[in-house]
Amino acid sequence: MAERISSIIDLFDKFETEEDCVRYIYELRTEDGWACPKCGAHAPSLLLSRRKVQCTRCSHQEAVTKGTAMEGSHIKLRKWFVAIYLVANDKRGVSACYLAHELRIQWNSAYYLLERIRAMMAERGCLQRAFRGA
Repeated sequence: MAERISSIIDLFDKFETEEDCVRYIYELRTEDGWACPKCGAHAPSLLLSRRKVQCTRCSHQEAVTKGTAMEGSHIKLRKWFVAIYLVANDKRGVSACYLAHELRIQWNSAYYLLERIRAMMAERGCLQRAFRGA
C-alpha cells in the first residue's frame, strides 16, 4: 500500500476489480489490528466472495465495509472509490449531477454517495487520507 494514487489512471490500475477494492478495505481495517466484536480475538480472515471479515476463532462475520461510509450500500465499491477520488481531488467541489454522469448511476444514488462522502470528510477533517498510501 505504499504507492500513491496521483491520477485516475492509477486508481483504475490499482482497483481493476471489486475484489481489489474488498482486499484494500480489508487491509486498511486489519493493519492496526482487528478485534472480533464477539470474542475479542485478533484473528481475522477475509471471505472475499462474501465481502466479509471472519473471526478464525468463533467464526463471527461482519461486512468488510462495516463502519465505513460504504456500509449498507448496494453501489459497487469501484464506483465508491472513483467518487471518493473525484471529490477529494476537486477543490471546487463536485455535484451529484456530475457524479451521476461520471459513474453512470441515478441522481438520487449519486446524491446519497456525495452526502456520505461529505459526512466522512467532516468527521475525519480531510478525505485525502482515504487514499493515503493507496
